[in-house]
Amino acid sequence: MKSIWILAKANLRKSKGQTATLLLLIILAATLLNIGMALFFGIGSFFNQRAQELNIAHFIAIHPENEALHAQQIDFIRDFSGTDEVEMVSILSSFGGFFFAEDQAPGMIIIADASAQQQMNPPTLIGDSLPLVGNAAYIPHWVFLGGGFAIGDEIQLEFMETELAFTVVGSTEEMMFGSGTFTVWRIYVSSETFLELRARFPDNQSTLLAARVTDGWAALAAAYRAEFLGIPEGRIGENVIGNYDYFYNVVMLPMIPSMAIVIFALILLIVGSIVIRFRISNDIEEKMINIGALKAAGYSSRQIALFIMMQFGFIALAGGIIGILPAQLTLPLVINMLIEPMLVLPWNPSFSLPMTSAALALILGMVLLFAWITTRRIGKLHPIIALRGGIQTHSFKKNPLPLDNTRGSLHFLLAAKQILRNKKQAVMLCIIVCGLAFSTASVLTFHYNINVNLDVFVHTVIGDIPDVNIRLHDAADGAAILEKMTAHPDVNSIFGRELMILQVDEYMVQTVVVEDFAYHEGYSLISGRFPLLHNEIVLDGITLATLDKRVGDWVTIRIGDYAYDYIISGSVQLMGSFVGMMRADGLRQLQPDFAFINFGLYLLGERAETAAFMDAVRADHADIVAHVVSQHGHIDNIVGSMGNLLVALVIAIVFVVSAVVVLVLHLIIKTLIVRRKRELGIQKAFGFTTLQLMLQITLTLSPAIILGAALGTIGSYIGFNPIFVAVMRGMGVAQASLPVPIGWIALASLALILLSIAVSMAIAWRIREISPYALVSE
Repeated sequence: MKSIWILAKANLRKSKGQTATLLLLIILAATLLNIGMALFFGIGSFFNQRAQELNIAHFIAIHPENEALHAQQIDFIRDFSGTDEVEMVSILSSFGGFFFAEDQAPGMIIIADASAQQQMNPPTLIGDSLPLVGNAAYIPHWVFLGGGFAIGDEIQLEFMETELAFTVVGSTEEMMFGSGTFTVWRIYVSSETFLELRARFPDNQSTLLAARVTDGWAALAAAYRAEFLGIPEGRIGENVIGNYDYFYNVVMLPMIPSMAIVIFALILLIVGSIVIRFRISNDIEEKMINIGALKAAGYSSRQIALFIMMQFGFIALAGGIIGILPAQLTLPLVINMLIEPMLVLPWNPSFSLPMTSAALALILGMVLLFAWITTRRIGKLHPIIALRGGIQTHSFKKNPLPLDNTRGSLHFLLAAKQILRNKKQAVMLCIIVCGLAFSTASVLTFHYNINVNLDVFVHTVIGDIPDVNIRLHDAADGAAILEKMTAHPDVNSIFGRELMILQVDEYMVQTVVVEDFAYHEGYSLISGRFPLLHNEIVLDGITLATLDKRVGDWVTIRIGDYAYDYIISGSVQLMGSFVGMMRADGLRQLQPDFAFINFGLYLLGERAETAAFMDAVRADHADIVAHVVSQHGHIDNIVGSMGNLLVALVIAIVFVVSAVVVLVLHLIIKTLIVRRKRELGIQKAFGFTTLQLMLQITLTLSPAIILGAALGTIGSYIGFNPIFVAVMRGMGVAQASLPVPIGWIALASLALILLSIAVSMAIAWRIREISPYALVSE
């Protein structure tokens, strides 16, 4: 083994430049892989750990204050099998929302006393803060970051159709009521301010019931609802009864770019492994005589293959270890600037030995696998054949493109002959460029769908988002608003739209209720059809899988004293869990007096004209309209931080792709020049200039580069949506038709080709050092 290691070290010393190039390539792949794996596998575990530390509730219920009823509820929850802890806190609650510039994030606002005894998710401050004095308030960290607030800024929110202003003096680590995907937000005020607001809004005094269970939180929600049938079923933003999957709704967004980083790192690792395979194959051809000498001296094929694998395994091991340092230095920056706004929690991950070991093992395993595949040919080499340089007796291969009878430019013919002689090299280069072009085009497509053309992405993962949402003071005014808005010249359509929490079998499902699905423009129907009859409902894929149901099966829905069986007419796509859709006449089977109080509108004008339309509605219909909001700004805030991450990811990938192009071409061209040194010297003796020889080498590589870039671009155009679905399937996305910016990826492909050609010419400049005189002297 010692002699094998000596041979490996000797090879490393003889090829310091190529070793350094491969080492840099592995370091880049290791850095990205460590960052991606730390994010992808660390976000979820950190969230669960922090949820345990903050004592997050598994079950919540918000109701108007009723001391007699609350005593029964507390006893029921406490006596339920598996209940570990129960808590009851006095709060103020109302439908409303925060204002972000010109837009509003509508939802349920909870105002709580910061000094109250609260054991589950107590107010925990993040960063700088000031005491709660006067109208000061602590707001959720998501609102703090999304609104760009600083300590001392004023925040406005709508509460019970009244605008309230508070001074921001800190942000809270709010996991229960502080994300962009669950529209219930909690702010904390001083005891004095809380008492003043209680006196000001007596009808909004509520109680937050919370419980932690060891198992079966969904069963507790179902049993609780069945027990207290007299509790009125409310729209989202009025009463909340049920459970909330905090992990899924908070963690799913930052997981998307994390997976993108991991995938790109794996592509880069495969590229590096292919380059190593090329290097080993060239080494075997160039050192064929040395291999024959080693075999003649008694070394077995396995020993020779082992020292080659040891040589490149050492490069992979060193690159993987060195790559840990830049990953650890960069990771906090990535988290603080890009992940934290989506995760809404401060996270400073410590060094994870298992994670880095897994990344290192993956790098080392991939490199050794490619090395082992390539070195197997050594076993077929007889020592005599190897000592002859691999030639058995004579080469009977046909001379490709003989120069004496083939028409065409001499430089093109010489380049074409080199391509035909080095088919494996051309295939390798084509695959590498294809992978780089595919990665670049894919991340550009993702960037386009998040930062430029967001509507289709929102439609795919969130569903229907009307241009404007109107909420009435009284449901009795529904007919009046329908008549007025239908006649409005800027309104394309208006329809009643409610979001209810219903019990479907034993699970709580957020259900979109509309009068007629003909007006509904969002949500992708995966299978079946939207409800046409009063006893039909559609559910998302995750709910169907959880209930073990399929389209055509029946489910039982309960509200209060009423229970009714519904047939599942279809399955819808939504990046979430426990979502359904049904007709209003279907809901009236369970709640006969149901009437719409919320309406969605699609406008004919541009998005920029929405604000003016909303102002006009507020002014003209203030007597019946309580709220007029647009959720597009809210959606922009939810995905805006992911957009920032994608911009940074695009810049990083462009930089890495450029670096990989330089490294790979440097390795290939340097190898070509070394192998063809005598031939190039002879061509110079015949009168070829350095520039002409540089052009020949560039022409030799250009077809593979152009073909690889074209295949990568086409592959991205065809495969982006299937890959997006494959990655996002666990998050509820089953189909996607995200637009691919053909112009963008074509320009990126062209830029990659031009960069490769320019780098090829620059690296080939070292041909100038070759002279016929030096070759004769040698």
